[in-house]
This record gives sequence, structure tokens and C-alpha cells, in this order.
Amino acid sequence: MSFANIANRTCVPGDPVQPSPLLLSMLKYVDAPPLLVKPTWEISLKILFYVLSFVVDVVGNVIVVIIIYLNKRMRSTTNILILNLAVSDIMVGLFCMWVHLGNQISTNWPFGPFICKASTFTQVFAVTSSVLTLTIISIERFFAIVFPLRGKMSECVMGMSIALSWLVSAAIAAPQLFVRKVIRYEFRNRDEVFCTEIWPKFYKNADCVSHEPGKMIYYTVEGIVMYVIPVVIMIGAYSVIALKLMLRKAPGNSMRSNSSSQDRTRKKTSKYVPTIKYIAVYFAYLNSAINPILYAGFNENFRRGFKEAFKCSLWRKRNQVTPGPAERSVVTAFDASKAADSSAGVTLNSHA
Repeated sequence: MSFANIANRTCVPGDPVQPSPLLLSMLKYVDAPPLLVKPTWEISLKILFYVLSFVVDVVGNVIVVIIIYLNKRMRSTTNILILNLAVSDIMVGLFCMWVHLGNQISTNWPFGPFICKASTFTQVFAVTSSVLTLTIISIERFFAIVFPLRGKMSECVMGMSIALSWLVSAAIAAPQLFVRKVIRYEFRNRDEVFCTEIWPKFYKNADCVSHEPGKMIYYTVEGIVMYVIPVVIMIGAYSVIALKLMLRKAPGNSMRSNSSSQDRTRKKTSKYVPTIKYIAVYFAYLNSAINPILYAGFNENFRRGFKEAFKCSLWRKRNQVTPGPAERSVVTAFDASKAADSSAGVTLNSHA
């Protein structure tokens, strides 16, 4: 087919767009665009940032898993969901970060077609699972704090929620296994290799304007599942939680010290409610390495677990039958907090 025929042809709307062998074969007679040479300082900074993120992500989330596994008192409904979140974050570190780093510092796609498909699938799966887990946590906290007499989420409901989140995540990520492909363009002076999405194209009108309806549908559904629904649920849930905790008054017959404790709780809640809203809105842009830092910053039990892990005493404490004085004080504080939760509501310290 000549170039004149290509320029003057008409297309049938709805017909699939077929790649032109003529155009692809002509690439070998022209030079490829000039390579954008990346400076050494840029490559060094990218390596440094990725290494730091990888270490914080994997080490921090592995410690979260160990803390929950070794400490039976940490195996609450919320913390089991946090465990599921940590597993998703570990997957991002182990299967995605190094792939992104290699692609960033290389001029061409440095890996094969399997990594092209598997890495993208894992990333979408892990991110979707993290988002859905955060959404389930907000729902669980909403019912535990706003309706404390109805009881917490049962183990069966929690297990079904986690299983459903993984199934939905797999369904959202599955199309990447089919549309992600390694494309090679053979120019006269060199080859260019890309890992990119190739969606089926169809002619939109007789002027040969093409579109990708599958891509549009996919990203619309992904945006609703990963962004719109979770943001609406989390902002709504945490706003009601914050409002209820700030308006809640201590029982009239309670001791003065208990009332003071509730006042301190309300003041603490009002200080980091904007932080929770910020996380709910921008959670899709947070790195997986940030989650362990949030656990350690907002929850006393996780802070203590991180300190014990770095002191290499976490595993030894698992094998102790009789708690020592420090541990007895922790148990006492835990029991006191449970009693306070039953009488005056759950504090935001149990958010994690």
C-alpha cells in the first residue's frame, strides 16, 4: 500500500486497528531519536532514594508482622487488618521497587516480558489491597467507636473482608497481564525497548480516528474502586468518629481523674484529625514505607514493639511465661484502656 493510499483511505467505525508492517519496516532506515543522557548525580540520587525506601519498607513492615505474630495481645481485629496491609507493602518492596529503579536508570527496558507483566500486576494488586484494607479499617473503627455496644467485627467477617479485598485486587490487576507487553522498535542506529500497555484499538469514525474503549473502561473502574469509594468512606467514617469523640462527655459519676483523661483524649483527637483526613485523601500517593512509621507514631504498642525489635528482645519476650514488672505495667495499662473503652468509648489510640 502506497503512502497516497494510506493518506486518502477511509475506515469503518468499529473495525479493529491493525498495525502497519510497512511503517514498522521503515524504521530500520531512519535514526532513532537522540538518547537523553541522565547525569550521574540524578542516577545516584534515584538509587539512594530507592534503597532507603526499600530498606524502610521491608524492615519496617516485617517488624510489624513480627510484633503482631509474637504478641497475642496485639491480635485485635484492627491489627490483623494492619497485618494484611503490611504484607501488601512488603510485596511492593520485594517485587516492584527494584524493577522501577532499573527502568529509571536504564535507557531501555532492562528486563524481559515476564517482569514487565508480573511487576505491574503485583504493584496494582498490592496498592489496591492496601487501599481496600485501609477502607475496611475505617469501617471497623467506625462501628467499634460509634456503635460500641454492637460488638467488634467478628473473625469470620474479618476473614471474609480480607479475602474479598484480595479477590477484588486480583481482578483489578489481572488486565495488566494481558495489556502489558515489551515493544521493540528497530531503528538504523539502535533499538528501543519499552514495557508499555497495548490496548485493542478500534476506528472511531470514517476519518480513521482511533480510540481504546477497553482502556477507558478499565481506568474508570480502577479510579472508582481505588480512589472515589475509599476516599468517600474514609473521610465520612473518620469525620463521624472525630465528631463523636469530641462531643462525648465522661460519665457523671466517674472520678475526676477519668474525666481529665477523657479531656486529654479529646484534645489529642482534635490535633491529628486533619492528619487522618490528609492520609485518607492522598493515601494513593503515599509510599508503602510510610505505614510502619505511622504505626509507631500513633500507637503505643507498636512503638514499644519497634523498640524491642531493635533491641533484639522481642523474640525473647515471646518465650517468657511470667511477665516482668515492666510487662505487668503494660498489661495493667491495657486492661485499664479496655475498661475505659467499655465505659467511655474507644480512643483513637486504638486506631492502629
